[in-house]
Amino acid sequence: MKASLKRPLAATEWLAALALSAIVLTYGSKGPQFYLTWATGCVVAAVALLLILVNGQLRQSSFNACALCLAWVVYALAMTRFATDVSRHLQTIVLHAFYVVVLAALLGMCMSSFRTLVRSVGICTLLWVAFNSILLLAYLLGLVSYERDFSGVYYNRNTLAVSGSVLLSFWILLEKNFRAEYGRSVVALSIALLVAIVLSTLSTKGLLAVALLLGLKVVASKGARSFIAPAIIAVSVVAVLAVAGGAVISRTQQKLAALTMVDREAELVGNSGAERVALLIASARVISSHPWTGVGVDNGRYHLFTPGFFVRYSRGKVDDVTEGKYSHNNYAEMLLNAGVPAFVLYYAPIVWLMLRCRKKRNVDGQRDDLRRFVYGALALKLLMDVGMVSYNDLSHILLLVCSCLIYFRFLRLPTCVSSKRISARSIDVKAHAS
Repeated sequence: MKASLKRPLAATEWLAALALSAIVLTYGSKGPQFYLTWATGCVVAAVALLLILVNGQLRQSSFNACALCLAWVVYALAMTRFATDVSRHLQTIVLHAFYVVVLAALLGMCMSSFRTLVRSVGICTLLWVAFNSILLLAYLLGLVSYERDFSGVYYNRNTLAVSGSVLLSFWILLEKNFRAEYGRSVVALSIALLVAIVLSTLSTKGLLAVALLLGLKVVASKGARSFIAPAIIAVSVVAVLAVAGGAVISRTQQKLAALTMVDREAELVGNSGAERVALLIASARVISSHPWTGVGVDNGRYHLFTPGFFVRYSRGKVDDVTEGKYSHNNYAEMLLNAGVPAFVLYYAPIVWLMLRCRKKRNVDGQRDDLRRFVYGALALKLLMDVGMVSYNDLSHILLLVCSCLIYFRFLRLPTCVSSKRISARSIDVKAHAS
């Protein structure tokens, strides 16, 4: 059994690992690389369909993950006639469904064993770190520039911070498994670089994500040796904050202070914190008017305008516009998308998975690590949803689909399979524990 677990990645698994890397490195709504995301996804979908038709290799867990993640989409489609802009509504749904199906197929190929998943995510992360580290160094040396803050291979600094935080969650919550696969030095360096890149974006979401993951790791630590990774992260945080001159903390403090400054004057000077609170208030008004149908997926922007906008408009400082802003809060955005039913269908599977993993506190060894990962990863998502619209963000979909697959593949053992098959699966999952 051990010999089979030490085998190199198969051709299909290599394809899945490289395709995952290509998708994670190229997703976004701007730039020509976005078409590479679609091209890679179509190849993955074609390979997955071929595997199903030829020998049924794609696992049932992939279909279960799709069902959970796409339940809210079915209701949203039924509410299409209530959408403000039907075209945008349907386009966003198609993109979301595309991401879910492709990632479910892709990660399903990576889960012939848990070790294969670790190696695939490891390859993706190392490529991500390499590209963005080179760009960060070039940025610090003045060789490359960005319109605003550093954003790596992406067009938006928050996209870089969020994707880095999601990859960081794998390496921190499953540190023991990555250490067994790549060695202590590679893991320490990778975590340090991930933290440095995330914080270099000066993103509040990135700071909160790093803080939460560090806290979860400290709570889970047992003994001095297991505290090595949190110590490395803490040193990285201090170093990056020192280099950045405390800009991340300063920006966070400004947003917190803005919670008591929701007025027109604050918005006119560009206070993003005050603006976001105003958007939440505007969202609440729209939601109360359309509680069961919403206004259409990604259609909230047709209804959300800040008080500062109306002041500038009345003074003739803006032209006629048809779009405002989105809510910057996934909880509000899901209610705007298709009302309370869509909100429940989106978040109920997350809460259910967390409760199921919480109930399995007495599982042994490696499966307990997987349980902790699912719980911690979903907690990270729920926290970040407060400050961003994540339902159509590929990194968040990756985290959610992967959590579903881990639960169905490794944590929930079906009663219909034989005890011999269960034993083999348990041994497979425990491979790194030894």
